[in-house]
Amino acid sequence: MIRFEDFLKHTNARLDDNQKKAVNVLNNCVVSAGAGSGKTTVLSYRFLRLVLERKARCDEILTLTFTRKAAREMHQRIHKHLLSCIQDEEIAQQLETFSEVAISTLDSFCATIVRSNSVAYGVPQDFIIDDEKNLGTIGRVATELLDAYPQSPPGAKLLSELYTPPDTLIDNVFVPLASTYYCLPKTVDEGGGAERILATVEDEYERLLVQYREMLSLYASFTDKGNTVQGYKSDAQLMLSKMDACESKEELRSLLCSDFAHRRAPGNGKAEDILTIKGTVAMYRELRSKLCMALSIMLAQDQLHAVLEFMQEFVSRYQREKRSSGILTFADVSTLAVTMLAEDKALRAFYKKKFRYIMIDEFQDNNAQQKAMLYLLAERVDREGGDGIPSPPEDLQKDKLFFVGGDEKQSIYRFRGGSDVRVFKQLSGGELASIGGGETITLGRNYRSEPDLIRLFNTMFARIMQNEGGESYEADFSTLGFRDASPPGVQSSCTLLIKPYQESGGDEEEEEASSVEAEAYTIAKLVRQMLESDEFLVPSKEGGPRRPRASDIALLLRTTSNQLSFEKAFRRFNVPYTVQAARSLMLEAPANDLYAMLQLTLYPEDKQAYARCFALRSAT
Repeated sequence: MIRFEDFLKHTNARLDDNQKKAVNVLNNCVVSAGAGSGKTTVLSYRFLRLVLERKARCDEILTLTFTRKAAREMHQRIHKHLLSCIQDEEIAQQLETFSEVAISTLDSFCATIVRSNSVAYGVPQDFIIDDEKNLGTIGRVATELLDAYPQSPPGAKLLSELYTPPDTLIDNVFVPLASTYYCLPKTVDEGGGAERILATVEDEYERLLVQYREMLSLYASFTDKGNTVQGYKSDAQLMLSKMDACESKEELRSLLCSDFAHRRAPGNGKAEDILTIKGTVAMYRELRSKLCMALSIMLAQDQLHAVLEFMQEFVSRYQREKRSSGILTFADVSTLAVTMLAEDKALRAFYKKKFRYIMIDEFQDNNAQQKAMLYLLAERVDREGGDGIPSPPEDLQKDKLFFVGGDEKQSIYRFRGGSDVRVFKQLSGGELASIGGGETITLGRNYRSEPDLIRLFNTMFARIMQNEGGESYEADFSTLGFRDASPPGVQSSCTLLIKPYQESGGDEEEEEASSVEAEAYTIAKLVRQMLESDEFLVPSKEGGPRRPRASDIALLLRTTSNQLSFEKAFRRFNVPYTVQAARSLMLEAPANDLYAMLQLTLYPEDKQAYARCFALRSAT
């Protein structure tokens, strides 16, 4: 039997005090890990320790990640650790079936649960998950429903009056309701009635009103003397005055829905106030439009029940369509998994006994529903008759859950409704600590980046990510620690590249490179300089400095639309590179020519392919 300490000594692995504490913790635990602080190392070592100390077999540990790439990396790393211990007979035996170990994404695990009894909820076992196709289904079902009820039901009539054209009604009402609030197996009654809808609208109205008044105040403070800016300034001042004079929501709705203070977007001016208007006018119009919609709904409360009846019919039709097609959303699968575990006690008991330990990576990108599923899996084994979601501290096992999350500022999936940083803040803030001995550990030292860079980030983002209001849904900034400085000769630096602005009208015979081409050329030249000179040395594993390799350098693009220009520039300077996605492959002439020949072979009637091949023949 190999001890975990022997493994660390044999592999020369070094863990700091907090990493050791996280690997060896015996109770439920939340680990908040800063960027580059070794959380993947902690997870893989903890898995290995549990197996080496015979606390669990490999197939009794559930390891969940957020992405498939992270799951593959975790699987490979744990497998590598176990291979180094293959002389242990027990480990060798478990390696034979390691491919069946539960290391997967949370979405994939939810799908496994749902497939076990999906038929009971009217969903075929061979369902697929496709959010994009479901958006099309929502639009089609909504359009068919509106066509089938040509303005006759009061609910349909009210919605059509508030949202025009019909695409706006579908995008702003049907899509959010169907994809966010009423996932399978929820119904409209379960998701909330007219009162819930009204309360949501009122909260949204207050938020929109604050933003709209702030934007009016911005316009009213303009100082530019140009006619366009002065027109916007005058309108904003008058609008604020008129809004203050309104004595009822009816008057405010009439004002906002009128033609007053509607102006065209400015032209090509470059004054600061003009640029501000250009950057905000679309948001200004959207805020005003949404305020009108919110006020209209609030002033028509007596018709909300009619709207609710109409929405019930829509949700019912949409869910029938999903069940018959077998095409679900990620939210459907997550909701069904929680529902099935909560309602089917035998299923819950099976998974509770199957997994002795649960480890969750990147939990800052998860939400309350996913936490509920994990609590169901971590319920005490002796709580066989429990109903509903277990609540700490009395209903959970004291040593089963191990949450690892990047610190709050690494929560990046709020835009798609997949994450809620409040959940991780509640866990790390003491929710699990209430379960006899539950712990919170912070991995706050970055080992990946140069100390000077970490100092810069700490200074910069402390100002950018201020949560002055203490809002629970906002990330709280915390500084990162850093490793020791790199050996002499390694210098952190920042190179700022600026292309000077030049007036047109120069030498017309000489064609200038575009801004993108100039940028690509300059960066490729700089990379070549990095590879061939001693100006940009990096640390080596041996301890001294060395020149960087091409694989040490990463180029991050805001958009891949200009990727081809950078690829051409790298080839020109003989810089080897790989790409995350080969988006520009078919834009290259040789690949395009080959594609045209293959196309013509399969489809001789394709005139465009024929023309391309003819041009190629003529060129040769």
